[in-house]
Amino acid sequence: MPDNRTGLLIKGNKIAVLGCPGSGKSTFAVRLHELTGIPVFHLDNLWWRADGTHIPRDEFDVGLKALTDKAEWIIDGDYSRTYEARISVCEVVIFLDYDEETCMKGIKNRVGKKRADMPWTESTLDPELVAAVKKYRAENRPVLYGLLDKYPDKQGIILRSRKEAEDLLILLSKSAEIRRSIGKMDENKLFTIRYDPDPDVLVKPYNEALQIDSCGDIVFGRVLHPEFNDEKSLSPAVLMLHGQPGGDKNMDLAEWFRSNGFTVMVFSYRGVWGSHGYYCLSHNIEDAKNVAAYIRAYSKEWRVDPERLFVFGHSMGGFTAMNAMASGLKVKGAVLMAPCDMGYDFLFDRPTFDTRVSGRGKVHYTMPNEDYMKEDAEKHAAGWHFPGLLPRLDKKIAYRFIGGRDDTTTPPAKHILPVLTAMKENGFNVDYTELPDGHMFPLNRVKLAITALGYLKEADSL
Repeated sequence: MPDNRTGLLIKGNKIAVLGCPGSGKSTFAVRLHELTGIPVFHLDNLWWRADGTHIPRDEFDVGLKALTDKAEWIIDGDYSRTYEARISVCEVVIFLDYDEETCMKGIKNRVGKKRADMPWTESTLDPELVAAVKKYRAENRPVLYGLLDKYPDKQGIILRSRKEAEDLLILLSKSAEIRRSIGKMDENKLFTIRYDPDPDVLVKPYNEALQIDSCGDIVFGRVLHPEFNDEKSLSPAVLMLHGQPGGDKNMDLAEWFRSNGFTVMVFSYRGVWGSHGYYCLSHNIEDAKNVAAYIRAYSKEWRVDPERLFVFGHSMGGFTAMNAMASGLKVKGAVLMAPCDMGYDFLFDRPTFDTRVSGRGKVHYTMPNEDYMKEDAEKHAAGWHFPGLLPRLDKKIAYRFIGGRDDTTTPPAKHILPVLTAMKENGFNVDYTELPDGHMFPLNRVKLAITALGYLKEADSL
């Protein structure tokens, strides 16, 4: 197969674009061609002659077969009689599943306009076309969904509005540069971007506020449940660990993971943002393990596969994830974003260490005294240094690091590269992406989201 020129979001170079008349299949296909360089073919140009008559069916079928025999193609058009002929041989199906009103406006707006996808110009609105739009959702749509079920090996991308289509094209336009950031991810483990759920989905996504016991104190959390299209399937889960103090919990990433099929747990450690108890780094590690146990305890009720639990940690959350895994947290993989190696600071950069653990003026922390966090950290910090954790970490799982080239809070050269090098030398399954951004990644949220989701999807397939 030729190189996949559509990048991270689409897996294949034989793409069928389907949808109701007026949905904008041809316009979408042309823009996809412009982004990928894959040749585009409009079935209306094959079927219709310049005088408004059409060719015989058998001639059309021969012409369609000649197109689908090509090494790569984008073919747009409805022609329901030939749905299966295209879907059976394509690699990707993009279905513009728009409502009737949108498509009706589409067929009305193109009357009298010269179009590259049609060899003649419609001078009036065709009553047969209006009827086709009106019956499409009742007659054609179920057939298409049935064929997508019949051919589960095809990548199906269902877009339910013009905005979703535009969003996909924008993401595709960025994917070429994102590919380089993703690194050596297996092409066969790339992924489909999901959008808003089908209104008719069997189990709709929802959020649930939680109060979780951690060592006798209550921590407040929220679980983001994904959609389910059946009665039995289980989802993977992500435990998200925030930084210090945790005002930013990367909720955009949490929603992104949920919309792509993950159950997501977000919570506040003891002693911050209303959670009970005292705040210190040792408590963070305990809290992470206790909340992970809570997820597993409710896995049956939440339809979570307890063997497919992942941890995502940002900044001090990355520190928490590494040390929790080294002290008993069992997960299938970890994504560590700008992690903070407090052991490095303690051993090699004491001024920075002292600043991080000082309780002075930090009113958002609940502590018995201003030195509580510092006293705890000084007691344990030498054992928190990331390279020293390796003997207690599981070599079988995937570790994925994301760093910021311009990060001055946790510079990759100090907080990522030493442990990354040690892990590679010791046979760990590791990878690293560095984005041109600072500690909070404000300039690269799309790249960040795709990179993190790609890592989770890749690890889930191992």
